[in-house]
Formats: sequence, structure tokens, C-alpha cells
Amino acid sequence: MSDPMHDQGMPPAGLTPPTDAQVLDEAEFGELVLWPKVIGIISIVWASLGLLCVLGSGVMVLALPSMMAKVPGYDPTNPPPSMVMGPLKMVLLAAGVPMAGLLLFAGISTVARKEVGRLAHLAYGGSALFMLAIQIYIGATDLMKMDAWIRDNPTNPIAKNGNAGGYIGLVITVTLGIIWPLFSLVWFGVVKNKPGAMKQLKASSTV
Repeated sequence: MSDPMHDQGMPPAGLTPPTDAQVLDEAEFGELVLWPKVIGIISIVWASLGLLCVLGSGVMVLALPSMMAKVPGYDPTNPPPSMVMGPLKMVLLAAGVPMAGLLLFAGISTVARKEVGRLAHLAYGGSALFMLAIQIYIGATDLMKMDAWIRDNPTNPIAKNGNAGGYIGLVITVTLGIIWPLFSLVWFGVVKNKPGAMKQLKASSTV
């Protein structure tokens, strides 16, 4: 004999229907929230793009000497400061690989609705903003050195192009570098900071 409560989609006798604050391992009483998959996929894509940028930058570093040698007026004994790869720049570039790996792990874990995905996003957000601060320091220092180099080498073909591109590049770096780390910290640290938030049921007015 069929159970009318079961037929109507109600929980079996003896079970209490979940409230909005309750978390389920499976969507037994409704559909799970969608945002973990959306954020997880964005993180996976962002990490993949970041890894490609790091690899591309690495190739540029290796090819830079031969490329600059073909530039008219380039003096290898007096290169533009922005084109000098110091130790700090190299360390920052190398750190981009594990950072991309961390975000990739965070994205995959979040798509799978694992709690470690939230923690990984928080770790990524804090680390990425720290690295961005170092990038800003390096960029600002290079801009000041580049302005001085341009004043000291006014006849150099490279100096004639000015330093506007450097300022624009720094603005782009800050803009792109702060968006996802800051969002990750706010979303997982403030908005969805409770364990199990990724397995809550979907309300009619939310994702």
C-alpha cells in the first residue's frame, strides 16, 4: 500500500522536514543551491588563464634578450629598468604557478561542493592579494626608475615612446589582480562563511 505522504513528496514518517538553515548531503527534499558550481567554474577558468599568462611570461623572459637586441638603439649595458628581470620579479613569476594550482584546486573542490573548496578560496584570496601588493611595489618602483631613465636617455628610441604604457599596464594589473581574490575573500569569508553552505537547499528567490 502506497504512503500518501511519500506520494506527495513529503518526508517519510519519523523524519523532520529540513528548515532553511539545515544542510543536506543530498538534495532529498529539493534542489541544492547553484552558486558553488558557478563560482567553481569561474575559478577553474581564471586559474587556467592565469597559468597560461605565467607560462607566456616565462617564455617572454627567455626570449627578451634576443628580442631587445633587434631594437634600434638598444644598449644591453643600459637597459630600460622595466625590462630588467630582478630576483624579486623572478620569484613572483615562479609563484604564479602554485597560485594557479591552488585556485584550480579551489574551483574543482567547490564544484564538487567540498568544504575544502571554501578554505582553498580563502587561502588563495589572501595569498593573491599579498602577491598583488608586491607586484604594485615592483611596478611603482619600475615606473619611477623608468621616468628617470627616460630623462637621462632622451635620444634613445625606447625613451621616445614615453612611459604611458607602464602606467596603463600597472592599472590593468591592479584591476585584474584584485577582482577574484577580493571576491573570494568576501564571498567565502563574509557572505557564505558557514560550513555546509554549499549544500544548502535552493530557495525560490536565490541561486
